[in-house]
Amino acid sequence: MVDHTKMTNMGVIFFLTMVFLLPVKLYGETGQVENDKARQKLLRRTANISLWRLKVVIERDGFYSARVALNIWRSNAKDAGTFDQKKFDEFKKQIYEKSVNSNLRCIETNVMNENFTDAQICLYWWKSHSKVLDTFDPVKHDELKKLINEGKEKKKQLDKNKPESTE
Repeated sequence: MVDHTKMTNMGVIFFLTMVFLLPVKLYGETGQVENDKARQKLLRRTANISLWRLKVVIERDGFYSARVALNIWRSNAKDAGTFDQKKFDEFKKQIYEKSVNSNLRCIETNVMNENFTDAQICLYWWKSHSKVLDTFDPVKHDELKKLINEGKEKKKQLDKNKPESTE
């Protein structure tokens, strides 16, 4: 069953798609200047909607959704002539910081649940994204890797010492 949030998101995506894909129709005899003004107004509106969506996605969604929203906003803002590199860099930093923190929690949770394969995947993404932010700590990486490997070894030993079931 699809929950309400997913339906709302799909509705918003459909609405935005329609807004972006429907051509601007100007009625009556209008000059090139009026067409350009209307087009520029539409481009600014589109960029503002993309900016709003980016902020929502950064807050609620994951890394890839946020990166896509960031790229859409950048493209629309450039088209509208309102792109700000400082804003872009700040949003990108927020996205990567959220990912780094999320992957640290992922490592901790998966180690506690003895899911070491997923913990290694989270460690990989933590390392990659913290390198982008220039916050990578090789000592912490080695500690986390050691924690995961020790957990794997303990689990192997426990599985090896488990008596075979006679069923």
